[in-house]
Amino acid sequence: MAAVYQSNLHSLPLLSRGKVRDNYAVGDDRLLIVTTDRLSAFDVVMDEPIPDKGCVLNRMALFWFERLADVVPNHLTGVDPESVVAGDERAQVRGRSMVVKRLKPCLLYTSDAADDLPFVDLGGRRILKKKKITNTRQQLPLPH
Repeated sequence: MAAVYQSNLHSLPLLSRGKVRDNYAVGDDRLLIVTTDRLSAFDVVMDEPIPDKGCVLNRMALFWFERLADVVPNHLTGVDPESVVAGDERAQVRGRSMVVKRLKPCLLYTSDAADDLPFVDLGGRRILKKKKITNTRQQLPLPH
């Protein structure tokens, strides 16, 4: 199969093209993310794509989303990407895309006082923040 440098779907509105992924709106609540074969290094997109690179990246992402699903929730919907595009576009998305939830950005902090809280509140879900290291000269015990 030829390398896919850029997807070209006419059935969905294109929202953005990143360095590697093309994002399309699937209604108001979902996105179709198409992982292309573009190669990016140091914020530069190279002219020559790598055939099937997008498929490999997509499979790796899906593997880890599935593997960690019981540890952390993810944005996958379980919708088959081929079901949201026109028939003549299915080959473009096959094996290299996923349909995900479209999230709305939210404000996490409203003031500096929020820095003192041990968690961030995300719509009723509390997520612990990483602890700040205050003493960088702390010595660790050496093994015997």
